Amino acid sequence: MMRSIDWSPAHVIGSRKHRARWRSSLPPRDMVLELGRHSAVTSSIAAPPETARVNPALRSADRSVLVAVVDPRVSQCLSDAIHVDGLRLLTAQEGNTVASLVQSERPSLIIVQHGLKDVDVLQLCRSLRRDPASAAKDVPIVMVREGENPAEQQLEAEAGITDWLIWPFSETYARTRIRAWLLGEACRWKPAPLPPDEDERLRALARVRLARHRG
Repeated sequence: MMRSIDWSPAHVIGSRKHRARWRSSLPPRDMVLELGRHSAVTSSIAAPPETARVNPALRSADRSVLVAVVDPRVSQCLSDAIHVDGLRLLTAQEGNTVASLVQSERPSLIIVQHGLKDVDVLQLCRSLRRDPASAAKDVPIVMVREGENPAEQQLEAEAGITDWLIWPFSETYARTRIRAWLLGEACRWKPAPLPPDEDERLRALARVRLARHRG
């Protein structure tokens, strides 16, 4: 619906008075400042602090990445990406060392590659996933591969591989992916640990319920 315009004399006169007051509030023309091309203009508004280059969520003391790869080029690239973000780096070349570090250091991310000494990587991943007491039961495990192979990757996924890094890749790309995996793991819901006297609490609760039922 179109709004009609009020052309009544009172309305027109009021509008003219409003424009006159607006013009009178402007500074004189001779007071207008002219700034040259090289004039420095400063703002009274403080600039916001620089955004941290490293996400604070990644600086936690318990954030560590276990790298178990055999290719020195891949190892160097991943090490550089991990160190830039201030994360703790754990390295292993043997299957037994991987299992030991998983239990003792409890890494937040595990990166593996085929060819580790004395162990089949897929069997190692299966054992880490199946053991209820393993610290890596729910930790992301990433496989480094040279090229994609859907059939082999299906077997790797069934063994517990979470995702893949396809070599070659840059340090920046590796850093981005590592951040994503760590942040995803940090946001994952985890059940709170049971108190040490949980059994006694349950027995006390059962006694209270039994007493109420008898009463």
